[in-house]
Amino acid sequence: MKLSRDKINEISHKLAARLPRILGVRMKKTWNDVRLEIVDTMRDLLSREETVDKLAFQKIVSQKRDIPEGSEEWQLLYRRYYDEEMKRYGIDLSVA
Repeated sequence: MKLSRDKINEISHKLAARLPRILGVRMKKTWNDVRLEIVDTMRDLLSREETVDKLAFQKIVSQKRDIPEGSEEWQLLYRRYYDEEMKRYGIDLSVA
C-alpha cells in the first residue's frame, strides 16, 4: 500500500503521542526521536510490502497457463504467494 509522506507523518505523530499514555511504557528517547523511529519503521515495512506484492504478482504471471487477473484462482494464488513471501521477512499473516 502506498502512503504519502504526510500520511506517514500524521500516523507517526498519533502513535508517538499515545505511547506515553500506555501503562508500563517508558520512553527512553525524546518524543521526536521515537516519532522518527516510527517513520523509519513504517517506510521499511511499506517498502518490503511493495517488494512482496511485486514478487507475488510475478509468480502468478510466470505460470505456464494464463490466469486472468481478478479471478478467484488469481486471488487465491496471490494470497498464497504473498503470505509465503511475507513469512520470509518473519511476518506470518495466517489466522490462528
